[in-house]
Amino acid sequence: MKMDCQQFRKLISDALDGTLTPEQSEAFARHRNECRSCDREFLKQRRIKLYLQSFPTVREVDEAFRRELVARLRRGEMRRPHVLRLPAVAGTLAVICLLLIGILFGIKTYHQYLFREGIFIARFEPPGAGAEPYEQSGQGVQVGVLTRTDGPIYVLNLLQLRPEEFVIRLLAKYQTGEVREELVRRVLVDTGLLEGVRLHWLEQDSFQQFIGRPQRAEIIFPQALPDRLVVMMSGDELLSLRRFGLDVVYAFGIYVPQLKANVSDELRQLVPRTLQNAELIDLLGSSFQEKEIAPDASFITLIRFAKLPPSQR
Repeated sequence: MKMDCQQFRKLISDALDGTLTPEQSEAFARHRNECRSCDREFLKQRRIKLYLQSFPTVREVDEAFRRELVARLRRGEMRRPHVLRLPAVAGTLAVICLLLIGILFGIKTYHQYLFREGIFIARFEPPGAGAEPYEQSGQGVQVGVLTRTDGPIYVLNLLQLRPEEFVIRLLAKYQTGEVREELVRRVLVDTGLLEGVRLHWLEQDSFQQFIGRPQRAEIIFPQALPDRLVVMMSGDELLSLRRFGLDVVYAFGIYVPQLKANVSDELRQLVPRTLQNAELIDLLGSSFQEKEIAPDASFITLIRFAKLPPSQR
């Protein structure tokens, strides 16, 4: 049996206790005679065992042996398995604090992103319940200031969207900066749609503010709004209104029927007589050519909403 140095050092304790087999004892003795380093290691451990067996009667210990014993103990079981070092502990705590702060602010920022448009709630009050109703200029029609007497009429069909919902969504887009102020002023202010309309902010507790919840607002309408709107606007405002209409159609899945010829007579009655023979162009249809819209030119636009029964108007 051939024995190497690693096997020899593992069997030193067994050899000192006399528990080796005859075959192991023979190989152990042969390797000890051949390797001077292993022989010295065997003698050191045997000397340690003899000293330990004679404790506490030993009075004088060789200084060199004492140093060797202390060195071996320090490299072994005397060292604590877990050592807390101040720099490592401080660095770990700092990283944990930064992660917690990042998570808290990240959650708040994420909530602000989710609710960045805010929440608007429509509420209706009958005339005389705190706000004076406005006067409509026709049967379910609101007409703005028209100065142009020629050119086509651009039609925006939102027939499955109530006018109150149109106002709320347009104001929400304006709040987030997706719609310019000029368009809001032209469509809602100049036409008188916002006359008598009140905005009431609901109370919000500190916890909802901390987690980034948007403040809720009630938009109170004095009465139902007209289902048709005729307004004059610039080319930039017309394109902005078209982008808003496309966003509403595709984001909310609103069905928009194509402009049919049998509705032309109904639409032409809403504009001055000089425009009753004008061409009707669907603002969301394929016939619309954006390159033909000059930014500074004026265009007549007709916006159609969902019709309400006469009892609800």
